[in-house]
Amino acid sequence: MYRKEFYSLLVLALFLYLLLRAVFNPLVFDEATTFLLYAKSNNFLPWKAYWAANNHYLNTALVWGFTIVFGPAEFVQRIPNLLAFLIFSLYLYRLALPIKSTLFFWGLVFATLFTHPFLELFGFSRGYGLSFAFLAAALYYMKMLLHEITLKRVLLLNLMLMLIIFSNLSLLPIVLLLYFGAGIWIFISKSPIKVLAIHALIGVLPIIFAVLVSFELKERALLFYSTSAGFWDGSLLSLQKAIFHSEHVAVKMWFLINLVALLIALRVYVRAEQFQFFSFPVLLALLVLVVPAFYFIAHFIIGVEFPLARSIIFLPFLFALSLIYIFNELKINRKLAIAAVGVLVFPLAMSFGWSANFKNATAFLWNTEQIPDAFFEHISKDVSVEKPTIAGYFLRQQNWDYLNFKSEIKTNRLQIQDYPSAVADYQIVDFEQVSGLQNLYDEILTDHGSGLILMKRKKPLKRKLITETNVGPINSSPQYYKLLELLQPTISAHYYFECDLNLSSLANPFHGVISLNVVDSNGITIDYLETRLYTMYPALGQIKTGLYISDIPHNAVKVTCFLYNVNQQEYELESGHVSLYELEN
Repeated sequence: MYRKEFYSLLVLALFLYLLLRAVFNPLVFDEATTFLLYAKSNNFLPWKAYWAANNHYLNTALVWGFTIVFGPAEFVQRIPNLLAFLIFSLYLYRLALPIKSTLFFWGLVFATLFTHPFLELFGFSRGYGLSFAFLAAALYYMKMLLHEITLKRVLLLNLMLMLIIFSNLSLLPIVLLLYFGAGIWIFISKSPIKVLAIHALIGVLPIIFAVLVSFELKERALLFYSTSAGFWDGSLLSLQKAIFHSEHVAVKMWFLINLVALLIALRVYVRAEQFQFFSFPVLLALLVLVVPAFYFIAHFIIGVEFPLARSIIFLPFLFALSLIYIFNELKINRKLAIAAVGVLVFPLAMSFGWSANFKNATAFLWNTEQIPDAFFEHISKDVSVEKPTIAGYFLRQQNWDYLNFKSEIKTNRLQIQDYPSAVADYQIVDFEQVSGLQNLYDEILTDHGSGLILMKRKKPLKRKLITETNVGPINSSPQYYKLLELLQPTISAHYYFECDLNLSSLANPFHGVISLNVVDSNGITIDYLETRLYTMYPALGQIKTGLYISDIPHNAVKVTCFLYNVNQQEYELESGHVSLYELEN
């Protein structure tokens, strides 16, 4: 009674919650990378764009389109996944509607929508929320196909499978089972041969695409969002930590109890009189079991590593759906049903209670990548040091580039070479690293949600001018243009290269990079630093930026500062001034 009304109110409340999170959450590393490396560059198509597992093609394409129309704000980049939540909620309701028991209906709803790490992915600019929405839709159309085979349902199922693949390649095992399961069902049901042919032909194309992309990524050693610790200590533990923020063995045993309960329920269902092998409850149970089975087999055959939590975060949803669908089909004791739902499903829903907030990611340690705007504003307004240098962990560098990109005032790029060091004017560090820097740095700002502290050097290193030179004008658009060179650098010294350039280009974006290249006596690069102008400056013009270098390798003989024209685009360096300083106490 009033299921639809209460469900609609719940979805509306959760959508508003996700909306607020989308507005107030700083970008995480993967989001910043998606925007700067792919969407902003207008280059995200496979075999054309830079190869990385980060590129979730459908999400990137949508971010590209939305930011062109509405601008690059964090909220705008997250609109596609916010809308995906509404699609997911619609198909979750359609999947839950046939469930007779009110207990089972709301058990499924709460276990799904209140598993916070699952829910919050609809508020980030990644492919996960999109893939969850299309997964729910694919399950619904598969369910309808098992009831009655029509060409429309076959086409809709394959459309959803294609959208899943373009959203998230991690769901390939699910897609394979649904594709082949539908094909077998169409065949044994003796449907018209054209229906089977259409399913086989249009459905196999995105699968071939996914396989080719996966092997290309593996060949390039880019399938790094994985673990070599195995399924139990790697995948299962990472999923446990993502949902429950705990590594306790009792939680791990809870996962095992879930699996045993599902197998027992499935066995009871198989032995029931109304059992049919090609039934939706059996399919759902197989979907839960096929993911670990797929990765076990793929691991031993071709060396595929097991996925981390973000790649299998959909498993609790599939588990709750399969278990409750089996319970719904069986005539079991009501008290036993209440106990089962309470013990097996309720803990998932409880994860919302200890995770919900508006300002930070709550799983996958993404919060430690979220640099507050206040950190950037403080440094950009600091007049005590001209163009202060900044150091931080590598998963915060792209986020800092994004903060530069959206701000009219520009800072130096966050550097990662010797983090946490005692050279940079500012450090962005985790709480546990503060004690090692307190003698040289003061704590300026603290953000408890991200666990980050902004620290400023008590006494900034002095900049002693060694040499300076004017550069330009040039009109030949070389790929490499030397700005300054330091021969035989002093190993114990720290240096700061500062460039003040007036650049223009008709290319948008112009893929220009200010680089420091350290070479040995054989001309081999042994260290490299860069500031990517195209990720920090929406438009060229007067650009003032600097890079510091420390811990120079002992076999270094030359440090060169140059302007690197990555894509050999036409540009004009109208004028410029480059300075080299030695940093000293």
